[in-house]
Amino acid sequence: THRYNLLPDEMDVNAGEFLDGRPLDVLGQEMLERTIDIASGDLSKGEIAGHSQVSIWRDWSQREAGNVDRLRAIRLPNGEPISIRAKRPESKIRFRAIRTDRGYATDRVGLVLPSSLCSGQIAQLAAERLNQRRLGRERGISRFVALPHTEGCGFAGESAFRHYTDAMLGHLSHPLVEFGLLLEHGCEMTHNDYWRRQLDERGIDPGRFGWASVQLDGGMERVLDKVEGWFSERIADSGGLDFEDVTLDALRVGLLCDSPLSESASESIGALIGILVGAGGTVVIPENEDLLASPPFANDTLGSVRTAPSLAYGQRVTKPGFHIMESPTKQWVENLTGLGATGVEILLGYAGSHSMQGHPMIPM
Repeated sequence: THRYNLLPDEMDVNAGEFLDGRPLDVLGQEMLERTIDIASGDLSKGEIAGHSQVSIWRDWSQREAGNVDRLRAIRLPNGEPISIRAKRPESKIRFRAIRTDRGYATDRVGLVLPSSLCSGQIAQLAAERLNQRRLGRERGISRFVALPHTEGCGFAGESAFRHYTDAMLGHLSHPLVEFGLLLEHGCEMTHNDYWRRQLDERGIDPGRFGWASVQLDGGMERVLDKVEGWFSERIADSGGLDFEDVTLDALRVGLLCDSPLSESASESIGALIGILVGAGGTVVIPENEDLLASPPFANDTLGSVRTAPSLAYGQRVTKPGFHIMESPTKQWVENLTGLGATGVEILLGYAGSHSMQGHPMIPM
């Protein structure tokens, strides 16, 4: 009943009345009648609020006998770049970047990061509202984004939990993010206090970010007001942008492919990677990309070097150069997510057969 009273505009049934003493048969009859009314055209609280959600769970089950010990013994990559046949560009290519206290960035965005599936659509509503009001445009905030997802209430295992945590924190601390706010629903496994502890353990100040709770802050409308208020205050206290012309050593690019590459495509992408790395820039690709097995790329760019991953899934790049990121799957969106968390600011996608999904925050 206490939870229902926190969210009277979003809950159709107060099941807590059973704990308060109302007979279950009475509550069951009332719920049946309410269900019939809604099926007959009355709007539910969710329909009135414009709120809906769907949960899709991944299946990464481990079925091979005796393989668990081997998987647990695998060491995480050390983050050292992989040596390739790089090519220095003939001229110093320059582009405009924004100087920040965490290095150079190509854009400044506001991020509303839901801590679970349950707050995902509300985070999207918050970002849409802030964009409609053009909040922060005069201070250099180009847009607000939300990153809805299907996690937070349960996991497929220890490795999936680590992937999820790394991906979330990688996006929250991404170079593009000027202001970030975490939005919990209120009953998920990875609630706001969980993320505060994770930030503390990684040496990231939780005070940099905003915190909001759909349930504890009193429902959708109140939490949307709170999110807007926090961003408004932070933007008002911020200064202007400091632009600077920089060379390619400040560029971080993620690359992925959805199908086998032609010989000419492999050669072209290999040449591009060689130029970017030769200029001191950063390129990250997932470990299961067909590009790595392509003879033109393997011969002209990799040569005889090892191709073991240099980054874990979603691990932040700390040293420029060529990196291969671990990936438990070849699925496009999973690899997009992992690459985004590494800190790349541009995604280059080779779509060999049909259009592919982009990233909500990082240009592709």
